[in-house]
Amino acid sequence: MTIARAAEDDLEQILRIQREAYMSEAALYNDYTIPPLRQSLAELRAEFRSKVILKATVDERIVGSVRVSLAGDVCLLGRLIVDPVAQGRGVGSALLAAGEKVFPDARVVELFTGSRSTQNLRFYEKRGYVRSHEETL
Repeated sequence: MTIARAAEDDLEQILRIQREAYMSEAALYNDYTIPPLRQSLAELRAEFRSKVILKATVDERIVGSVRVSLAGDVCLLGRLIVDPVAQGRGVGSALLAAGEKVFPDARVVELFTGSRSTQNLRFYEKRGYVRSHEETL
């Protein structure tokens, strides 16, 4: 597996994986209108210009991605996605570790996930993340 910065040509494939990956999240809330399922390619292209988007590839096929930005001295990780057929193979862990290193001078790394996403919560907590707060979006 290789982790590298995504190119603009990768965005269509990343968006496809995003939609597949977030279907389970939508099912948890019985809400198929969540932002990751509605995001357009144009919106993702705009994000590409303002954030670092990393991709994970296996045999030249994209299997996951994460978006990273900096707000002051806080590294923000978002939309950590793994193709459902590649889950459980270390892709998410590799992307998380790579994302944490994008802004080495950041004081802290933050991310968020849904409160019903028990698998995601366990995944992050196992890697040292601590719940700081909950908010309704």
